Amino acid sequence: MPDHPEDRKGSTTYGAISSPSASNAAGSGDDAGSESGGDDDKAKVKMFASRRDKLVFLCLALNNLFVSVCFATMAPFFPSVAAAKSPGYVTPTPEIPIGNASTSAPVTPTLDTTTSTLIGMVFSVATFTDFLFSPLVGRELPSVGPKLVFLIGCTLVSGVTILFAFVDLIDDWTTFLAMCYALRMVQGIGTACMFTASFTILAGAFPKSVGTVTGSLEVFSGVGFMIGPAIGGGLYASGGFKLPFLVSGAVLCMSTVLVGLVLPPPPPRPKQEKISLLTILKQPRAWLMIPTALICASALGFLDPSLGPFLHNEFRLSPSKIGLVFLIGPGVYAVLALLSGYIGDRWSTRPLVPFGLLCTGLSYQLLGPCPLLPWQPLEARTLGSLALLGVGIAFGLVPTSPDMLVSLREAGFKDSIELHSSLGGVIGAAFSLGEGLGPSVGGLMTGAVGFAEAAAIFGAMIMSLSVIVTAGTLLGLVWMRKPAAVGAVETEPGLNVQEEAAALLDSTS
Repeated sequence: MPDHPEDRKGSTTYGAISSPSASNAAGSGDDAGSESGGDDDKAKVKMFASRRDKLVFLCLALNNLFVSVCFATMAPFFPSVAAAKSPGYVTPTPEIPIGNASTSAPVTPTLDTTTSTLIGMVFSVATFTDFLFSPLVGRELPSVGPKLVFLIGCTLVSGVTILFAFVDLIDDWTTFLAMCYALRMVQGIGTACMFTASFTILAGAFPKSVGTVTGSLEVFSGVGFMIGPAIGGGLYASGGFKLPFLVSGAVLCMSTVLVGLVLPPPPPRPKQEKISLLTILKQPRAWLMIPTALICASALGFLDPSLGPFLHNEFRLSPSKIGLVFLIGPGVYAVLALLSGYIGDRWSTRPLVPFGLLCTGLSYQLLGPCPLLPWQPLEARTLGSLALLGVGIAFGLVPTSPDMLVSLREAGFKDSIELHSSLGGVIGAAFSLGEGLGPSVGGLMTGAVGFAEAAAIFGAMIMSLSVIVTAGTLLGLVWMRKPAAVGAVETEPGLNVQEEAAALLDSTS
């Protein structure tokens, strides 16, 4: 059995920062043979045990919030600004006021399919870049260090966001698009660095609360994507195109400086063997959790191009009310993400994922509703199904990372920065791919068969995945011994992830 860091003179452990979650993890080897002892330790898990823990987590969480705002702030106004630069654009004629009635907002002209697709790609190119770079970042992160990778990612996102404020100065359509694509690709690289590094730092710092910290970060990210469009629209109305980008980029830049001051550099550590993407994919559980992360991320964006027209045509909702309806699913998800992570840490992640997928699939069946159901579209049912969608995403998506981490521990992998960074890169890539595919697949399916039919087909796919995950979980329980608890952490001998995470969380004197 490898010696624990607290047994070596002069080493730094979680105990040095009074973190029970880490100290229990470091000492789990002594109680490995005692099932009741493991349960008692699990019941005593405390996520934050010092002000330093809270400060570090808060800084990382706020950066997740600000990065999400940077990505979402352009949604309300960028399409119309970009359309005005397209070759076939015709300035819309404003409505003539009648009597004392005020003129409504300018009418946006109908764009051809090619122009709309090119503008839409400005939004999706960042997620596909994130998908391509996340595994690479996860593999190389241990060589560079999680703190430096995190700061590089946040700097790229904030810098590119500020530069985006000046793309409206470009009049040529081709040059404008090329610059937008280039900047968004750099943003995608920055996001891959930031999210992978933040997961690595927090998974090492809180090994017995991975689900809770992951769910907490999702709360901040969800809030950022919810308030980002409102902030962007308000700043655009107040100060024009440049102001939203300058403000959001500057706030993220200041937050990044704060994180740089709070997190001291990690100590030198011996070079260890990297964990490749193929190594992760060889684990049977990965073939259940990666599709789950992909399909849940797709479910978040599947409705983006089609839900608005459906609500307007069926229930005659105004644009402002439609905007509020769009907040239901992400809002419920943000509220329940932390609860989902806590339940997974306290008991088990295994039943949560099938339950979340089942709720997500059922919500899509009720949206239209499914043509096989003897119901007509009903506004209350539609709103309820969107709330159910938020429940399903919270309990289906959040447990994927801790579930795979437990499975890798069961397979004999020891907690290390190499393991955490590779896992974060894989899950990040799956989420980004789903996030990019969701709106595209949703738009294509709705155009081909209609909204209700497309939602029903997509919901059936999700429910089928729920059955597959359930079957895979039951087979795993039959052929394997009792799964290791989330807190049953075994670490590499020598300078390991606990010592490095403690150095990240502990202040330098």
